[in-house]
Amino acid sequence: MAAGRVQVLDDTVTGSPAFEAAIGRISGTPAKIRVRQSKDLGELMVIAHASVLVQAGMDVRILMDESNGRHKAAVEARWLRINGHSAGSLTVWSTQQVLKGAQQAGFIGSWEVVYDQLSPFDDGLPSR
Repeated sequence: MAAGRVQVLDDTVTGSPAFEAAIGRISGTPAKIRVRQSKDLGELMVIAHASVLVQAGMDVRILMDESNGRHKAAVEARWLRINGHSAGSLTVWSTQQVLKGAQQAGFIGSWEVVYDQLSPFDDGLPSR
């Protein structure tokens, strides 16, 4: 966090019309109702925050492996492009993509070995 690459964002719905609108658009449920439902709430909040940042002109990358969340992120990225938010961008990476990139850059040996070591700790990782 010291390098400014990671920031913890506030999940309070009130006070940010853009954040509230993103939650409603992505989930299909009014934000104040949707945030009371825990199913897939983490993925929803990540995508909604990313959307608001893209609308502000930032390039945003999120790491998401769960297939429904990845689909929702792709739909939101498409919405952003269609609605003229081209100054920023939303890119969704998977753990496999990150590990393969790390292997290609020489940071790790076999991406498969690292992935297999991570799998027991994350039930959202798809089988390779």
